[in-house]
Amino acid sequence: MVESVRVHADAAVTVSCAFSGALGSAAKIDLPFTMDVSRGDPGELRGLSRECSRAFSVGGEFHFEVVDRIPEAQGLKSSSALVLSAMIGVSRLLGAELEGEELLRLCAEASVRLGLSVTGALDDLSAIYYGGVSVTDNASNRIIFTDRMPDLPVLVVESSDRRISYSARVDEYRKMRRAWRAVENLLMRREFLEAMVIDGYLCSLIEGSDGDAISTMLLNSATHACQSGKGPAVVGVFRNEGDMERCASILESKGRRVKRSRFKNSGIWVEHI
Repeated sequence: MVESVRVHADAAVTVSCAFSGALGSAAKIDLPFTMDVSRGDPGELRGLSRECSRAFSVGGEFHFEVVDRIPEAQGLKSSSALVLSAMIGVSRLLGAELEGEELLRLCAEASVRLGLSVTGALDDLSAIYYGGVSVTDNASNRIIFTDRMPDLPVLVVESSDRRISYSARVDEYRKMRRAWRAVENLLMRREFLEAMVIDGYLCSLIEGSDGDAISTMLLNSATHACQSGKGPAVVGVFRNEGDMERCASILESKGRRVKRSRFKNSGIWVEHI
């Protein structure tokens, strides 16, 4: 019997926010989230352990140790990475055959019950699981399609603010549902970067945004820059590493915290430890 596994996941950025009832979409970036999973005392993650036991209809408790963290409450899908890593880790511990969309739907349902997500965030979960970009109907818990993202550098600007999903003004998003049709049209044309920018703008009308970070990126060679969904983190896309590095240096000189990344098309993976 496997005693412990290490799950290697990553962050993702919002391409289309599903709070309004629109299609959801997220794209994976190379920003590691690593978790060790074993049997034992779950500590502060007791609720997550119970959800894993429920999903696999087993007794006992599971211990989760996060080795590498994604910045939390920034719009970088840290909660989805946490739940997905726990579920897939327990699946491997138990030798279960559960994977793919069935596993992702269980994760989405658990995320709602744990109070970590409003919609279940199937878009975030599937992007982290498969890599690349995922487009979903979160209302029906259905993946519409997945695709690859361009191999481009991505710069993430963190914020000192924090925004959790349940603090989002969901009613206001729903009142703006028609505005997201433009985002959905771009998704269907596979114009993911353009969809991401418009989505970030629409979310910023409700949540506010870090205009200084966005303008600094656009004035310093970013091809696209926007808030990651509800934010507050801001992401910029660049043609090459050199352009990204020059912009990162300017932001750092202003005292901003940045993380250098790129779109990632490979999926989650697990090793025995």
